[in-house]
Amino acid sequence: MNSDKRNVYLVLDEWKEGEQPQRLQETSSGTSLDEVNSDWDSVVEDEIRRAIEQVEKKLEGYAKSVEPVESKGRPGFIPYTDGGWNGHCFIRVDSDTSNQPKPREVRKQIENTLGYAHEEAVKEMKKRYATRLKDHGITKDDQINYHDLYDAKMGDIAEALDETERSLLEDNDLMCLVDAYYYGPENSHNDKKGGHTLYVVGGVNWEAPYYRSGKSNEWVSKQFTFNFKDEGDLRNQLSRALRTIVGQMV
Repeated sequence: MNSDKRNVYLVLDEWKEGEQPQRLQETSSGTSLDEVNSDWDSVVEDEIRRAIEQVEKKLEGYAKSVEPVESKGRPGFIPYTDGGWNGHCFIRVDSDTSNQPKPREVRKQIENTLGYAHEEAVKEMKKRYATRLKDHGITKDDQINYHDLYDAKMGDIAEALDETERSLLEDNDLMCLVDAYYYGPENSHNDKKGGHTLYVVGGVNWEAPYYRSGKSNEWVSKQFTFNFKDEGDLRNQLSRALRTIVGQMV
């Protein structure tokens, strides 16, 4: 998502063949959440998993995944978080409005995608069945739709139109995300210095198939940053944040 909090620095060093790559300076604290406290790590994983499962079920999604945030530096990669968990699933784009994400920006994007798929499918039907359509008096684009074609006794073209639209939509699935990033007390990117800090955010990205972040590619939820003292405090604050994020999404 388009937020500095979510990103990690990618640094590609140049070195001569046969030499060892230059050692990269880590900007994280170097100690991941599971190393600080495995129970805390389990709480974050459980809550992220529960949240993305709710999103997947409500929006009839698929391919749910919950993965740890990479927090250890290596050649070519510098993290500036100290771990956490990412959850995501995919949502198929179709005309059924009952299982669409709630945000207005996302629904507008779905509308645009559906419109584009229909326009391209209509163009294909006009090329493929030009003579038959003309013989039945169908000369305008708005006459080439599923119901009117069946009414005109051209059910095969109606099915071909529907199949073409579905095919065009196959590579336009949405990706829904729910993420939590941990920043330790020694992390220079910790906004709340000296404490154990969690940054929590959700979003919907429509830049298929790569899902690159950017304002024109995604909707981002309300974002939460909080310190926590113990396992109970962590769970309470995280669950409240995720309820808000999921509620905005679905």
